[in-house]
Amino acid sequence: TANLSPIEWDKVLRLIPGYDPYKHAGDCWFDPIAAQRACDFFPLFLKHVEGKMAGKPFHLMPWQQAVVGNLFGWMRTHSDGLPTRRYREALIYVPRKNGKTPLSAGIALYVLFADGEKGQQNFIAAGDREQAGMLFRQAKGMVEQDPRLMKRCRILGGSSNQWASKSIVREEEGSFLRVI
Repeated sequence: TANLSPIEWDKVLRLIPGYDPYKHAGDCWFDPIAAQRACDFFPLFLKHVEGKMAGKPFHLMPWQQAVVGNLFGWMRTHSDGLPTRRYREALIYVPRKNGKTPLSAGIALYVLFADGEKGQQNFIAAGDREQAGMLFRQAKGMVEQDPRLMKRCRILGGSSNQWASKSIVREEEGSFLRVI
């Protein structure tokens, strides 16, 4: 992903229909370096798992870049005085066949591998078991395609019917990602 100027980031952030990230920003600020770092994680570490793009780097489409940029670029001051992300949750509504599942898996993997916080308990929720299975298959497949990520985690479940145990665990950090 090319490094964006502040003007370009302003345009990207506003690509989400009906959402103005500045409207209720209050004391929050946008950190273009944090947003760029999150967007860069995708093509540098993640590859598509299925379809015609399988095995190719995950380059974000403009709408995906807007989601990732808004989620990870907006900051606020935490009660301990340190900067933290403005958003802790996201609910993304996009029509079928637009790449929500790979994007969700990629966002979760970014948090798990690049957030720098120990003891993370990360969850990705899906509407039913089948969708949860697709999410886990995407996340697992992305990790398995990158030796740098594989060396840093252990994958549990995914080859059995133990749906609830589908997790990616970073034992050194005491962190996990679980699909529910």
